[in-house]
Amino acid sequence: MTPINRVILAAAIVAVSVHYIKAQAVSCAVSGCWNGVCLEPPLVPVATCQCQEGFEKTFQDLNVCVDRDECRIATGTICGPGRCINTPGLFKCECTPPFVPVYNDTWCAPPPPQTNQNTYQNLVRYAALDELVNK
Repeated sequence: MTPINRVILAAAIVAVSVHYIKAQAVSCAVSGCWNGVCLEPPLVPVATCQCQEGFEKTFQDLNVCVDRDECRIATGTICGPGRCINTPGLFKCECTPPFVPVYNDTWCAPPPPQTNQNTYQNLVRYAALDELVNK
């Protein structure tokens, strides 16, 4: 390849790249960002769709965020001895008796000892409060 051909090829690559970047910027600004927020310059170099928590971009369209199925990703580990139920952006655990839901229904814990019911409930409340405060 001659030096002139290299320059022409490099210019073509840059032109295509700039066109692609501009197309994405226009696309996000025009079509919006489903289940996310469209960040635009000067916050970011190029308009970008930022997905809400629990959602992820699709490969087909970078301006569409789809629900991340936490239950499928962490099969058998996410709820312990319970059943994981995927919800938009989140998940919750349906616990098998005698297990009980804790941490905003995201884990199934063993039942409290009968003699220590109040202490156990206070621990569950403290754990939930601690999770809210430290988020």
